[in-house]
Amino acid sequence: MGYMRVDAPFEGTITARFADPGALIQAATNSASQSTPLYTIMSVDTVRVYVSVPQDDAPLALPGVAASLNVKGLKGSELKGKITRTTEALDPTTRTLLVEIDLPNHDHRLQPGMYVTATLYLAENKQALAVPPAAILTQDGGTRKSVFVVHEGIARKTPIKTGIDDGVWVEVVEGLTGTEEVVVVGRANITDGKKVQSKPYTLPAGIPGAQKM
Repeated sequence: MGYMRVDAPFEGTITARFADPGALIQAATNSASQSTPLYTIMSVDTVRVYVSVPQDDAPLALPGVAASLNVKGLKGSELKGKITRTTEALDPTTRTLLVEIDLPNHDHRLQPGMYVTATLYLAENKQALAVPPAAILTQDGGTRKSVFVVHEGIARKTPIKTGIDDGVWVEVVEGLTGTEEVVVVGRANITDGKKVQSKPYTLPAGIPGAQKM
């Protein structure tokens, strides 16, 4: 009769049941993979958020790095946290580093299975010179980058080197001084040395890319 009582290893909520009253329960003595579990129990006082960081940014994703998270559908739900741990190895299929963020969840607003938008503050350069991603031309698989600069009505292709990319702006660390007129709109119809007439343009608010940190 003692086998009829199953004690949970911790306090929580049963989120799934795999057996009904009267069902025959097989003993899990040989292989756990061949046995059906009775229940799934979860403790959600603390939730663990998983984030996949692209290979280029993986060296900066270290425990202690600050993070902010937003949950779609929960207004005013920006949460602050830090990277708790990482796998310290990239997934060979996706070339991403899995990082984990543990968050207190005493009010149970966050539920297991939710999707969140995470921003990791991997690096910051104040007063950085930056351009929109749409202004950048790439060659040789992205190893060579350049922009069109308008000088005395002539478009000149100018090589640049980039730094931090947050999906909205790209830092330029070499090639520009910040005084140039950089072509953003209509770049596809311009060639090096072509006469152009530049006009000021107010860029719309950008949205961070899904895989950019």
